[in-house]
This record gives sequence, structure tokens and C-alpha cells, in this order.
Amino acid sequence: MLRINSLLRSPFLQTLPVKHRVHYKFTPSFSSHVRTCFRPRKISLNPKKFFKVSFFAALTLFSATQTLALCAEERHEKYRNFINQHPQLGSLGDASKGEIQIVPNRMEEIEQKYGRSIGIVAENRYLKLVEDPVLFPSGTLGIYLRVIPANSLDGTVVGAAVIPVLPDGSIALVRSYRHALRNFGYEVPRGNLKKGEKPEEGAVREATEETGYTFKQLVYLGSMAPDSGLTNALVPIYLGIVDGQVNASPEDSEAISDVRAFTITEIREGILRGYLIHEKDGKKIQTPIQDPFLTFGLFQADLK
Repeated sequence: MLRINSLLRSPFLQTLPVKHRVHYKFTPSFSSHVRTCFRPRKISLNPKKFFKVSFFAALTLFSATQTLALCAEERHEKYRNFINQHPQLGSLGDASKGEIQIVPNRMEEIEQKYGRSIGIVAENRYLKLVEDPVLFPSGTLGIYLRVIPANSLDGTVVGAAVIPVLPDGSIALVRSYRHALRNFGYEVPRGNLKKGEKPEEGAVREATEETGYTFKQLVYLGSMAPDSGLTNALVPIYLGIVDGQVNASPEDSEAISDVRAFTITEIREGILRGYLIHEKDGKKIQTPIQDPFLTFGLFQADLK
């Protein structure tokens, strides 16, 4: 299939004279909005040659338009199939009832209005980025982004978290470097579930891998939505009663510098000021504590 970037670098188009520069615009019904201004070149062309160049330029642009139209059709069809094959992601909704309604039959109209592509715009083995065509309760058409974890497509929760409680009543936290934040932070051990794994099994596996602690009991505290405005992910939180310790075995992609125990008072004070304090090599170190899984779990534990 032809690619638009290579088409726009076509030698035929690059030889257009200065006085015949053109501002080309491909409508959103073919792609997200592609505008290109060609750099002028001071060249001289006789009328016959210019006619020949213009003919090939028009032919090239026609081919590009046809290719983009085909790409849009394929993207729209892939999106419709995705929605139909995964009803567990939720109903299409009804704007007349105050819901945000997904309207697959109005994709081209919405693309033309906003100049953005609709459908599965990016994906890898971990997640899919989906731009949904929607109708808001106000009657306005729009586009809403969803981040859909790949392991949520089989109807399971995506991960699990554990608050490890030691025999003396203190709570173990991992000091982990998070790439997205570009910083260290104290948090509870957590991670994604493996295919076919139950939440309780995944919770124990992740906690033992990251901390080295083993558990004699898990108490379910509740499930939280880390970001309901962006993703469908639900994560159950457990209170884990520690009964032993083995060697920790974090994954190669994890950056855990330390595992430390804090009293519940220290943790609550740390949450209020935004960081925990611990000593290392005679120095006091402040590390952020901003873990929503921890705060949700502690709140649930107080209620229970």
C-alpha cells in the first residue's frame, strides 16, 4: 500500500515551480488531517513539461486519496468488530438517558468534524488505545479516548494489590522507581494478573516476588478504578497477613530499591505531608507516598 509520506516526497511534486505552489489538504474522512506545503524551488519549466508534471502530481494525489479512504474503511471495520466481539467492555449506552453513547454509525461524520482518526489508534501486547465516536447527553458529537488493558478483554480484572501486615502490626511498603513519574515512591506491592490467574493468586505472587514475604491469609478490602475517566481497569485490594519470608525475586523490568516496614501512624502522617522519611547511611531520606491503592485500602480497612 502506498504511504502518504512517500507520496508527498514524490519527485514529480517536488519539481513544481514557485508560482504554482499548492496547499494540499486531505479531509479527515480519509485520515486525521494531513496538510503539507511543498518547499518552493527556483526552476524553469516549459509549458509541456509543466503539463506533464501536473498530470503526474494529480495522479499521485488521487492514488493517495484512494489509499487513505481504504485505510479509513479498514480502521472503521476493525473498530466495529472489536466493539461487537467484546460486550464485556460495556453497552453502547443511551444519550437520552444521560449516558455517553458510543455511535459507530457516525464515525465518518465525527472524523470530518474534529479531524481525528477514530478506532483503535495504537496497540501492543499490554493495552489498546481506542478513540470512540460518542454522543454526549447534551446532544454534542465527540471523541472519547479509552485505554483498554489487553488482559481485561477476557472478562477478568487486570491486576491486584496487597497491603502486607507484619506480625508486629506494621505495614511493609516497597520503594519503587516509576518510569511515568520519573521518581521513587513508596507503594504497596501490586502487578498485572497472568492469563487464567485468579486475583488472589496474582496478588500473592506479586507481593512475594516484590517483598519476599509469604502470606497465611488474604482479606479482600474492595476493588478500585485507578482512573475511571481513562481506563476500564479494576484492581482488587487485599490485606495480606504475613507468616514468613523468602528471597524476593522482582522482575527485570522493576526498579525496587528497598522494602521497609512502617507503623500505621507513620504512614498516615506520611500521606498527609506527601512523603515518608527513613534513614540510610546516617542520612534522612524523604520519599513521596502518593499510592492510591494504599490510601483506598487503608480507608476500606478502617470501614471494615
